[in-house]
Amino acid sequence: MFDWQTALLTSAFWAPVVAFLIYFAKNPEKVEKWYSIAARSFSFISTRIEKSSVARDIQSDINSFTKELNSFTDNPIIPYKAKIKWTSNTTKESFIKENKVVIKMQHHRNQAKNFLYATLEWVNKGLVPETRHMMDDNILKAVEFAFINRFLSKRKRFD
Repeated sequence: MFDWQTALLTSAFWAPVVAFLIYFAKNPEKVEKWYSIAARSFSFISTRIEKSSVARDIQSDINSFTKELNSFTDNPIIPYKAKIKWTSNTTKESFIKENKVVIKMQHHRNQAKNFLYATLEWVNKGLVPETRHMMDDNILKAVEFAFINRFLSKRKRFD
């Protein structure tokens, strides 16, 4: 005989779990944001956890903005997501690998500087990559700065 009470309780438990899994599968940048929040609460344990928290926070902000912006157009304005790699070198560099802008930079205690450096490198490599070579350098810099200004204000990064 089928027990309706057990079936109802089981489905009441599993329905939200499945809904969360589907939501996070469709929005991986949200997983990064939650990971960043969780890692931030344990960042006092080691610098590696702190760096991971900062990197995930930056990546989630950039990647969610990329997804939001590209949803308005057929041809993506900025087709690449961001991936932060910490290095001990003082020179910053970035390159495109596996459809991501990999940004190598030195970790700084000031999180606003980390965010700004990553944003500058991401925009420098990823904004309209197919047409960059056809644009005048001054116009390109103006477009990049306007884009960065819009991005920072959209993300409420006024620091």
